[in-house]
Amino acid sequence: MAVSDASNAASLQAAFAQQGLNLPVSGPSFGWTIRLLAGAFLGWVALAMAQPPVRAGYASLSLGMQLLMIGCVLVLLVGYWYFFTGRTVLTEEGISQNWAWRKQMRWDEVKAARFLGLPFLTWLIPPRLLLVSHAGRRILFNGGNAELHRAFAQATVALQSMRHGLPVPVKGSSR
Repeated sequence: MAVSDASNAASLQAAFAQQGLNLPVSGPSFGWTIRLLAGAFLGWVALAMAQPPVRAGYASLSLGMQLLMIGCVLVLLVGYWYFFTGRTVLTEEGISQNWAWRKQMRWDEVKAARFLGLPFLTWLIPPRLLLVSHAGRRILFNGGNAELHRAFAQATVALQSMRHGLPVPVKGSSR
């Protein structure tokens, strides 16, 4: 890490500290509502597949199409598994989320940060953190609990303040 990189990292850590963001922070990537809805959807798919007309239609398909259908069901099951095992972690180096594939971005790569949420629907669609790198790569990180949502908001304020050269607001102060 170069001297300027070290000073940028130190100023970013100071900005995080001013926001009250104590790293590392980790938690589940998906909340209970998404898990419940995904489970209900998979249950509905299983019930639909168990119906005699569907089974008869499946039996009349070619072997290639049957294998494709089995593959689709396996993709659904793997995705559902990762709804339960996925973790999002914020560290001093950056943020990562393991899911079916690993998403990560270092803080020094971040050009812009947005904390996205739908008012009055956070119980259904939890807020997310959208990061844009200097190279234009966009990554959306999911947070499944209030601690991660708070960390996302604090990181967004610190990152955006630094990007625009503004003093980082101290958590809890009013102007």
